[in-house]
Amino acid sequence: MKFIYLLAILMIVPTATEAQVSCIQRDELVRSLAEKYNEKQTAIGLEAAGGKSRMVEVFVSATGSFTILLSYPNGVSCVAASGEGWRQVGQNVRR
Repeated sequence: MKFIYLLAILMIVPTATEAQVSCIQRDELVRSLAEKYNEKQTAIGLEAAGGKSRMVEVFVSATGSFTILLSYPNGVSCVAASGEGWRQVGQNVRR
């Protein structure tokens, strides 16, 4: 029973990483990704949800580190996710 209770708590309470969102000016963040991690933009897409639009950007390095940004029209970008081991598995893009 204790295990189930702890599991439920872990599922409800966000981790420090999930609770912490880093948002700064896009230019500064992109420059930092290039300088510190050698990550370059590899994919973009436009999301329009609830009347608000934002660009979803994926930055990847040759070693597989990656960062996913949410960029807004006001020039601010937020880190949505980052990690290691990014692999390109295929292209299913309609043109």
